[in-house]
Amino acid sequence: VDEPEEEAVDFSKLKVAELREECTKRDLDSKGVKAALIKRLNEASAAGASTKRSIDEVEGDVEEAPAAKKAVVEETVDFKKLKVAELRAECTKRGLDTKGVKAVLVKRLEESGEGKVAEEVDEEVEEEVEEEVEEEAAVDFKKMKVAELRAECKKRDLDTKGVKAVLVKRLEDSA
Repeated sequence: VDEPEEEAVDFSKLKVAELREECTKRDLDSKGVKAALIKRLNEASAAGASTKRSIDEVEGDVEEAPAAKKAVVEETVDFKKLKVAELRAECTKRGLDTKGVKAVLVKRLEESGEGKVAEEVDEEVEEEVEEEVEEEAAVDFKKMKVAELRAECKKRDLDTKGVKAVLVKRLEDSA
């Protein structure tokens, strides 16, 4: 295995899950946001750290990864694109509380990130997300039908009994 070829691997093209897997295989810390994982892998490659897989396997992962490069700022967007079940799984991996609605889970995951850049972005985005969630939750729940409200309550393990106003309040309080 030729080390200069290994340095040519563009870790920014890999997904966070793939980066974590690569860190684990290289006996590196696999916690943190994408930027921290990329930095860790690049430093290990530059230092000539040994790898347990062949270059062909790494290149195969790069070919399977999406072509678009993602910046640290877009890490927030990535969480928002995940489904609630995927967000809960990610919370479990990081040892975080898995209860709450999507916006709460996204915020929790963003706050658990590592890296100064990610933290700075989180502070700015945090306030915007909180305001948007509060506005959307109030508007969305009031527009929903009683059956939809009950289904949403059931998803969140809340009491499904009561009139529309009670259900809306219950959902808003849980958000």
